[in-house]
Amino acid sequence: FGALRAFGMRNYAELFAGLATPKSVLEDEGDSNEHLLDPGDFSAILQFCDQQAARPPHRSSAIKQRDWLMFKHMLMVLYWTGTRLSEMLRMKWDQWLLDGTEAIVLLEGHSEEGPKEKRRLTSPEPLTNAMLAWRRIAQDRGWRTDSSAPVWGEQQPLCSKGTIEKGWRDVRTRLTKRPNVSGHRLHDFRHDAAVAWIRAGATVEDVRQALGHQDRDVTYRYTKFQAGTMAGAGARRAAME
Repeated sequence: FGALRAFGMRNYAELFAGLATPKSVLEDEGDSNEHLLDPGDFSAILQFCDQQAARPPHRSSAIKQRDWLMFKHMLMVLYWTGTRLSEMLRMKWDQWLLDGTEAIVLLEGHSEEGPKEKRRLTSPEPLTNAMLAWRRIAQDRGWRTDSSAPVWGEQQPLCSKGTIEKGWRDVRTRLTKRPNVSGHRLHDFRHDAAVAWIRAGATVEDVRQALGHQDRDVTYRYTKFQAGTMAGAGARRAAME
């Protein structure tokens, strides 16, 4: 998508670094469970994952010690790409074009008729570096990293939606001093990405395609985060046509 790709890796990172944290992403729509993470929140999450990887986790933890590093990289993918949890878990290495001058991640494309052309996003520099590091870790573990290999290894116990959700509950319960984290669902990473793109000037259509929304009205709710370049709901609606 032209507007999203035009951000470039550095600007894309700066965009997230400048993300403000409203009390609720969709507060006026009655869903007080959807929070945005600020850079400090996400940094605390990554630091917590590193701490868990460096020492035996709490006995009640759903994630084993060696899997916290993988879990950290999974969260980075969700945060930076806005992809769905199920899609992230199915990723293969041929979706990550990391070795060119511009790193690209290819996300699954779907329509009512079935699969379609993949969605292309420029991978921001922090995510690119993280995935290059993860590829080296996977190779050190003896896992396949050829194009058809799964990014998160084959038949790994962490690669289930239920285990990921339990691990995320571990994070939320241990970071209770950060309300944006304790109130953040895994699905809310999509809101983090969408709001950041909108604030940086992406069109609603760009964001709709990036998130894979079939219904434009689902994406339209993010227009209230646009910079003050359009006044009134009618003007925001016209921007979608």
